[in-house]
Amino acid sequence: MSVEQAIAYALQPAAEAESSSNDGPPDTEPQASGLTRREQQVAVLIAGGQTNREIAQALVITVSTAERHVANILNKLALRSRTEIALWAVAHGVDVPAGK
Repeated sequence: MSVEQAIAYALQPAAEAESSSNDGPPDTEPQASGLTRREQQVAVLIAGGQTNREIAQALVITVSTAERHVANILNKLALRSRTEIALWAVAHGVDVPAGK
């Protein structure tokens, strides 16, 4: 860290400094929607009509991990189906890929 960066860090508010020092891996940082970046990626793929197997292949994860991401999205957004996830994605301006 340079002297200028250290000064800037020292002068920022405590809460901001705390959050910037505890940054997690990019895929696990919560976004404004409450979803992680990876969960947002999964939501986009669901909106594009992808199955869990196709999502797993596209993101290079296991099918069970894709299923867990879908379950997390449903819980976090209080939704009941993949269709509702797709509608949420479209309503929030997500750039949805062309479906099947």
